[in-house]
Amino acid sequence: MITSTELLQRYRRIVSEPIKGDLDESIALLYKTDWVKIMIVRDAQSSEPCSIEIEITLPPCIIEPSTDDADSQKEIARKFIEDTISHLEYLLRLEEAGLILGIISTEGIWCASLFVCNSPDETFFEVLIPPC
Repeated sequence: MITSTELLQRYRRIVSEPIKGDLDESIALLYKTDWVKIMIVRDAQSSEPCSIEIEITLPPCIIEPSTDDADSQKEIARKFIEDTISHLEYLLRLEEAGLILGIISTEGIWCASLFVCNSPDETFFEVLIPPC
């Protein structure tokens, strides 16, 4: 599991690098799990501000209801549902920390974003750490 210190260090490295080429914006991956992608989006026309974008998607999974080996299937299904709930609660914590929530239901994406004017401190990055 990543720490807030590691996230902060990665963030500082990403925002200190120049945007390469003639792109209008740069998207850099700050951290990724099977469920969560945390990205830094920077505008080439602006020297300082950027946004932090967090996307949550369900990882590929098929758990068919079955009477064969039912206990194992029930445990797997239950764990997947608990993980889903945990990630939705994570989104609500992000909103409490000031991020704006969004939903792209056709893509199956829940998201949160924040426009950053000043470099956030380490306590902010503690909030960004997703569930295990």
